Amino acid sequence: RPNGPITTLRVRVGIRRDRPRVLLVATPPSPFVSAPGSTPVRLVGRGRHLANLERAMLGVDSAAEPAPRLVIGPAGFGVTALLQHAYRRSVAKAWAAAYVDVTVDAPPARDLVREALETALRQHLDARPDSRRAPRMAEAIEGFARTSGRLDADLFEALHTLGPTMADAGVGLTIFFDNAHRRPADMAALLRVSEALAGGGRPVALVFGGLPFDAAQTAQLDVGPLGIEKVDELLAASRDAADRRYDPRAVDRIASLSNGVPFLVQTFARGAWDATTGDLISGDDVDRSRAAAQAAVLDEWYRPRTSGLDGTDIRYLKAIDPRLGGPATIEAVNQRLGDATRLGGGSRFDDVREKLMTRGLVYIDTDGVL
Repeated sequence: RPNGPITTLRVRVGIRRDRPRVLLVATPPSPFVSAPGSTPVRLVGRGRHLANLERAMLGVDSAAEPAPRLVIGPAGFGVTALLQHAYRRSVAKAWAAAYVDVTVDAPPARDLVREALETALRQHLDARPDSRRAPRMAEAIEGFARTSGRLDADLFEALHTLGPTMADAGVGLTIFFDNAHRRPADMAALLRVSEALAGGGRPVALVFGGLPFDAAQTAQLDVGPLGIEKVDELLAASRDAADRRYDPRAVDRIASLSNGVPFLVQTFARGAWDATTGDLISGDDVDRSRAAAQAAVLDEWYRPRTSGLDGTDIRYLKAIDPRLGGPATIEAVNQRLGDATRLGGGSRFDDVREKLMTRGLVYIDTDGVL
């Protein structure tokens, strides 16, 4: 039954005396994409997070109680999807917006911010080429580019100046910094600038996301796993894509295997989808495709992050195992590896930990446990 492009080809051959019979069955493309950093077919379970970010972006929070501007969560929990969703909403409203994927070898913080502000202005002009406020926006950004003092003070002055201009134009300015944990010191400094802008109705904000990192006492939005109801809601996107659905046991199995991690929900959902030719995907289909889905996780998520690790890196990862006894704090892991240096005094494993954190293999939770 051809129904769109053939993505999975199944051949059944029945031998008869006169001729073989071949039946071709087309499986419609899966709506679930499980590549790291990909955007899910539907964002679910993140309404509270979006509402908080919007308060910060509109500047309707207060200086005494600023809305969180930092979204954190383990890899695969959808921080990138959340920031990209908020970014697209900003673009749809003709805001001046930019999305920055922070890398270890990114330009210095001042250059990174300047490029992001210039990108945001171009984004706004693409949507509103006749914007009367654009020259004043450009003037503020150019003024920031010419400064050479303290970054936080210069940036605060530029964004504080831009606030009334953006409000008069009826639009906002938001820069989204994803994977902020890769440059923790720089991003923490920029985050403090953004928080200092809270209140006053200035629709100007810097928003950050990534793995947990030391951002002092700033307010944070934690992204957690999806409950089974939200897993069911995400899987319901299959009906919109190709009028296929997952039966209740399939939903239960995917929720159980994935522990509600959005990346894994999509991985197991995609595996079952590709293993089925009918319109109803069952729990048996999920179990039958489980090994292939787990292999996909290893290939698509772990392999790029573990490529090039050396023996010390691997030993550090193994030392985090909670079965070794007690919480895996930084100090405890160092001691398991034979380094008795006290926390705060430096350790020969500090660089190893930072390397693994940058790759998304390790993060520190709110209790200080790896």
